[in-house]
Amino acid sequence: MAWDMWRLAREFYQTTQEYGLVSSIEHVILYFSASLTKFFSKRQSYRRRNRKYKIGDTVNLLRKVQHKSLTKSKNIGKISWILPAFSRGSGGHTTIFRFAKYFELMGFTNHFIIRNAAENVDTLKDKDDLLKEMYKYFYASLNCSISSYDFDSDLLNHIDEIDSDIVIGTDMFSQLIALGVEKANRRLHFVQDDETRFQPAGPMAAFMNAHFGREDAEFICAGKWLASVVEVRRSFTFDLGVDSLKALVLRETSKRASRQNSTIRIALYSRFTTERRCVDLALAYLDGLHRSGEDFELHTFGLDGLRLDLPFPTVDHGVLSPNGLYCLLLECDICMALSATNYSLLPNEAAALGAIAVDLDTPSNRMVYTHDRIKLIGPEVSTAVAQLQDIIAQCRSGPGSSGQLSLDERYGEDLAWVSQQRSIYQGLFGKGQPDLTKVSVCIPTRNAGSLFELLLFALQKQALVELELCIIDTESEDQTLDLAYKYFPEVKVEKITKAEFGHGKTRNQLAEMASHEHIVFLTQDAIPLDELLFVSLAKHVDKDPLICGSFCSHVTYPFHSRFRARSMEKHFERLAETFSARNFAADASESLKYRFFSSNCALVKRSLLLAHPFNDVMYGEDQVWAAQMLSKGFGTAFVPEVSIMHSHDYNGDELVAMTRTQLEFHKVHFGDFAKWTQESLDKNTDKIAVEIGASMEEIEQQKRLNVLKMRGYELAKKSDEVSYSQ
Repeated sequence: MAWDMWRLAREFYQTTQEYGLVSSIEHVILYFSASLTKFFSKRQSYRRRNRKYKIGDTVNLLRKVQHKSLTKSKNIGKISWILPAFSRGSGGHTTIFRFAKYFELMGFTNHFIIRNAAENVDTLKDKDDLLKEMYKYFYASLNCSISSYDFDSDLLNHIDEIDSDIVIGTDMFSQLIALGVEKANRRLHFVQDDETRFQPAGPMAAFMNAHFGREDAEFICAGKWLASVVEVRRSFTFDLGVDSLKALVLRETSKRASRQNSTIRIALYSRFTTERRCVDLALAYLDGLHRSGEDFELHTFGLDGLRLDLPFPTVDHGVLSPNGLYCLLLECDICMALSATNYSLLPNEAAALGAIAVDLDTPSNRMVYTHDRIKLIGPEVSTAVAQLQDIIAQCRSGPGSSGQLSLDERYGEDLAWVSQQRSIYQGLFGKGQPDLTKVSVCIPTRNAGSLFELLLFALQKQALVELELCIIDTESEDQTLDLAYKYFPEVKVEKITKAEFGHGKTRNQLAEMASHEHIVFLTQDAIPLDELLFVSLAKHVDKDPLICGSFCSHVTYPFHSRFRARSMEKHFERLAETFSARNFAADASESLKYRFFSSNCALVKRSLLLAHPFNDVMYGEDQVWAAQMLSKGFGTAFVPEVSIMHSHDYNGDELVAMTRTQLEFHKVHFGDFAKWTQESLDKNTDKIAVEIGASMEEIEQQKRLNVLKMRGYELAKKSDEVSYSQ
């Protein structure tokens, strides 16, 4: 231990010299934790050698495990999920919450039971804090509740309090705990990996293997290999899927650059803390590839605070948001996500985004992968290096012929998450087509352009809704209306002149055209990225009669600047912080805080809008309306996990004009005016540049745009009205 303390002091000094005080403290805390773990591990071994033994948590758990028969519960429609503590970036929890959300949309109520809150230092134990974390990083629940227990033994002491229609264990420990639940009509085990292989065989493996063999056990399994492992009759299987609509839109709105004479980009899932992800082996492959003379750039992700001293260019992205991950995979040629047990989410996602995905050549992986852009390599280093060289040659030869396929073929229905959710729901409950939420989609159009077809295709892929399309068109001269009739033959169309158009009044006219109570306003350049977008917005409006409207996140087009992308991402992150986990804001005194509302994609109640129509303004009708509704006691809901692709990357005179309009709008309607200086704008640019790893060329370009924004700012300072040019 004394030697460890000397090393700790030396590490602190060296890290401070290289990275600064804050980073060194973080580094040493991690090192100190590892040293303590090693120390107590040695101490435990010493005690065992000297015949001193203390019963541990695992033994206490197994001692209390009982397989109890189920009795009837009257809580029909309630699902209790027993799960380990969650944190940002957890792929396993992301999958669990995907299914939990779908079950909510189908009418179930979720109760999440955290079994080991004290084991995760990042986990907040307060129920409201846990709800907030779930809201920000996973999904906005309609009706869930949360219980939290520090240790498994605490939960076992309260196991009789669980009373649900269905109880679901989601990992090896919670599946054993779920055996003790009596008050339930059904017990399910949600299995994403064979956890008995994570460590040397021991008592947990013996218990789980015996449990897997029970005839009466029911399992939801991630992939065919796991279904073969459990070997029971009642196994419902899903594939680890893809956000297919988001992947398609990202691919269609960006062009993968040719790598014939440029550096290959390789993304690596670098979660060293998860042994089965074989990160050390992946780095051995990449080292061999570098030694062979291949030119590549490595992009690591999946773990915050990672520092790698490697002989080739490396950029670390830490834990990424779902959108951030998809954007990274879109920019990379190869994605390495190795797994020694069951497969992971990443290879199918990378392949859907046009990259070549790489995983280990194992029997389990050979059983599950079907995409021709997923390659299995190794495990020997020399073999894997040769295979990677062939893959790089394939990358340099071009992206393939996917562009010749139709949008439907490129979409990938089979692996779409919504298809997996629907399949499991129907398998579990034997139900056919659910009741659909009726939605009128209202779009004002004028020469919508080539991306309009992608928007219409995304409308067709909306799940759990029955759509009506209403369009008011202003003198379009392109194929806007032809495309609308192609995808929606029953579309309602009215035509107006430029002189008749108004952002507020035209949307009021669309509301009058609509047949359904739920109206989704879209702009012609706002493309839905999620199949559950409209039903999610509708359910959040329906949960409380005082919620007048709901809106979603925005994602920038891939061809817009990275500064614009990061600024927009931060804006919606702030909104997620602002809105409560219960997702309802109706306090008039906080109207300024909550007034953001966007008719680029928003769902409102038709009856309310007809009674309280948009103002006849040429700009900002959505935010003016939201502020007015808040002042009347209504509220809005923000659903952060669903999104549209929509952004503008103005330049030149257009940037000056739009900056002026936006500042004048807030000045005239809300009495607030931003305080900018050239220095403050440039300082913010420098801050974002560090976050995104921007080049000097990108930084200089953004600072030239800041000069144009200051011109707009100076014009707005002198104005007392909103100037706007269509």
